Amino acid sequence: MKKKRSKFKFNKTTILISILLITSYWILFSKSFLIQNINVYQNNQLINSDEINKFRPLIINQNYFLLDEKNLLDQISKFQKQEQKMTINKKFPNTVEIYTEEANIIANVTNKEKNQNFSLMSNGKIKSQKTTKPQLLKLIIADKETLQEDSMILNKESMIYINKAYKYFRKEFNQTFRNLYIYLKAKEIRFILDNGTEIWIDMTVDYQTQINKLKNAQPILDIKNKKYEYIDLRIQSFEDTKQKIIYKEI
Repeated sequence: MKKKRSKFKFNKTTILISILLITSYWILFSKSFLIQNINVYQNNQLINSDEINKFRPLIINQNYFLLDEKNLLDQISKFQKQEQKMTINKKFPNTVEIYTEEANIIANVTNKEKNQNFSLMSNGKIKSQKTTKPQLLKLIIADKETLQEDSMILNKESMIYINKAYKYFRKEFNQTFRNLYIYLKAKEIRFILDNGTEIWIDMTVDYQTQINKLKNAQPILDIKNKKYEYIDLRIQSFEDTKQKIIYKEI
């Protein structure tokens, strides 16, 4: 009986291994899983793009399961306009979908030290600017380094942080801004209110925590009716009940 039980286990294992090998071979070498279709979407609309022919050899007849979307994105990005954002998805069993979206201008950017003017695109890159758009937020880069066109001055996380902090401050205090200073190396932003008051925020710390400190300090720190040289919200407190704020009133 013992020998028969052992033989049954051996046969069962052999069958499972055989099934796995056959399945793996079928997945890796079957023509059913070779990429044959490329669909390109511009702003979620299917388009016929001549640029497909440039990177078509990188995709066609690649195995669906082995195709690395991130690596493919890196390879074909050079064929796309730098003002575009691009994502790639695989659609089972043999299709690749490429989504492109034109980056739009979201802010005016000025390099304070070098007197350079740029447009900040939604993909984080900057473009040379001849005329400013007054309806957009004005960002002033306080770092001394010269900015280069098409350089990525803000990553996605920083752009999201600045946008959310800006909207949250506007919501809580109903204040407009003259400018918004960014210190790239120090990871610091400064809201410049219409009366010249500077509000300092650390981009490595939750913006709500910092802005709420100022909110809780009202009306002692009355930013609506008083002018301050600066209000520094960057100091972190070790106790929730001690929310330290450094400021200088004019």
